[in-house]
Amino acid sequence: MVLSAGACTSDPRAEPPPGAAATADDPAGPTEPAPAGTGATSPGGWTEYRPGRGARVEVPAGARAVVVLVPGGGWRTADPTGLRPLAEHLAAAAVATVTITYGTSSTGDHFPVPANDVACAVGFAATAVPDVPVTVLGHSAGAHLAVLVGLDGAPGPLEPTATPRSTPSPTPRPGTPEAEPCPHEARDADAVVGLAGPYDLVRAERFAYDLLPLPPDEDPAAWAAADPLRHAALRPELPVLLVHGADDRVVPPSSTLGLADALRAGGHDTAVEVLPGVDHLEVLDPSVVGDVVLAWLREAVGAP
Repeated sequence: MVLSAGACTSDPRAEPPPGAAATADDPAGPTEPAPAGTGATSPGGWTEYRPGRGARVEVPAGARAVVVLVPGGGWRTADPTGLRPLAEHLAAAAVATVTITYGTSSTGDHFPVPANDVACAVGFAATAVPDVPVTVLGHSAGAHLAVLVGLDGAPGPLEPTATPRSTPSPTPRPGTPEAEPCPHEARDADAVVGLAGPYDLVRAERFAYDLLPLPPDEDPAAWAAADPLRHAALRPELPVLLVHGADDRVVPPSSTLGLADALRAGGHDTAVEVLPGVDHLEVLDPSVVGDVVLAWLREAVGAP
């Protein structure tokens, strides 16, 4: 599998969360805290699902399911603005959404912090929209995290065997999200949707150093813990939808097909859609994927 150095772009119609400055090469900018205190709401409608991590919550009338939307950004950034149109499409069909940011290399964070953030957001979603199924949907690097957390939950603290000069100390920095426990009760996801994810970290190695700064031979435990293929036999009751564009030149469709094979071997009910003429960004377009996701949610978790 060959990954392009390109990254997903955000939706120009949507405003990013506070401080999430876009760039030309990777418009998914660094995450910024919402106002201090879990539950505080920013002027853009954002709230904190844990201190320093933002989320936008949309709960339409009659919602019978909630989807946590996890943005891509190559594990370097996590600007969720590109997911806004899909969130609106889901909300119009009476599906609640929680669109999140998470820690990345641009905020000085590496694995397991991003996965712990996503797992915490699942617990937050279950609290924000109680008594309904919780699905985690991610795009690109966010799809990798969604699948990983869906299969194995929060990895918890993981000490690297060594710390390169270019990365922060593994000791959590006081006042940062990773230094604070998740304020929500742990909750397993009921279903997972992955859009154009780089799931095989071995083949994606040179692009994965923003997630795992040490090479595999120096920190094999972290690479194993972060690899969804290693966990494909866990939680076989978890249904999974994997969608990929046939014309994706950033992450090839073979990434999705390889994970699908592993999940099916592990006993998962796994649906796969490879969409003709669709590239890495178009797979986010609700006119392309929105109804695919909704139809699958109705079957998998009984969404409206």
